[in-house]
Amino acid sequence: MEQKNSAGLSILIREDLNYLPVRSTTGPFLNYQSVVVYVGKTKFLLTNSYLRSNPKQHLHEAMLERPNHILVGDLNAHSPAWGKHKSDWAGKTIEKLTLDLRCMIENTGEPTRLATTSNQIHTAIDLTITSNDFTYPVVQWEVFEDSLRNRSPPVH
Repeated sequence: MEQKNSAGLSILIREDLNYLPVRSTTGPFLNYQSVVVYVGKTKFLLTNSYLRSNPKQHLHEAMLERPNHILVGDLNAHSPAWGKHKSDWAGKTIEKLTLDLRCMIENTGEPTRLATTSNQIHTAIDLTITSNDFTYPVVQWEVFEDSLRNRSPPVH
C-alpha cells in the first residue's frame, strides 16, 4: 500500500515578533515544522506537528527532549490528562513520555475537534506540550469560542 505524505501545517506568528524557521519535515508518520521565536531577551522553539501513528518512536526522537520548547499539533491521541474520559494506546504513550521527561501538558480539557455527525463526540486530539525547562513566563491555553463552528477550532 502506498503511503502519501500530507501537507497543510502552518505556524502563524504576530508580525511584531522576531522568528527564524529552523526545520521542517514531511514523512509517512510525522509532519512537523519548527521556528525559534524571540520575545525580548527570551527565545523558545515552537513546533507544529501532525502525528499519524507510533508516537513513542517519532514524538520522543523528534521533539520532546528539546530545551525551552512548545510542541503543538494534532497528535491523534486520547487521554483523561487532556480531555477524554479514557486513554488509547497513543494517549498512554504520550502520557508516559511527558511524565518521563517532566513536560507539561497545557490543555484544559476543552475539545479541539468537534463532532461533525450525531454518532461522533467532541474530542481533544490537538495538544500543547511545554518542555520541563520552558522559561517564557506565561502560557495561556484556550480554544477560541467564536470558532466552534469549525471542525477543528484554533488554539490560542
